[in-house]
Amino acid sequence: MESWDPRLILLYHLRHWLNCVLPCSNSRYEDEINKRTAAENEFVTLKKDVDAAYMNKVELQAKVDALTDEINFTRALYDAELAQMQTHVSDTSVVLSMDNNRNLDLDSIIAEVKAQYEEIAQRSRAEAESWYQSKVSLELTAVSPT
Repeated sequence: MESWDPRLILLYHLRHWLNCVLPCSNSRYEDEINKRTAAENEFVTLKKDVDAAYMNKVELQAKVDALTDEINFTRALYDAELAQMQTHVSDTSVVLSMDNNRNLDLDSIIAEVKAQYEEIAQRSRAEAESWYQSKVSLELTAVSPT
């Protein structure tokens, strides 16, 4: 039996470690570095999104506050105007009188409406006559040789 030289055994294990274990460890190390870089990039992207959403929230809250202030001001103004109007209304009295005259003069109403219709009819007749005269004169000027 030959005795194995410890240096040869050590050299064999070292060569095995360099050829098999070290490349696997290197690839796992590179994978971990890539994963870490990807996670850092995703974190930066998410941080930007969160910052943008927070800024949007702050802007919207400022708009809500401004609108709330405007509503409160308008409500106070309305209440003041309403109180002022109520003081004026309470100092005013209204007197209402009605004329229950049931004796309508229908003859005069009918005569007035008839006169209005006759006036409208006379104007329409005059307009139609002037339109007819203008058409006839246009036709005569078109027919007559110059």
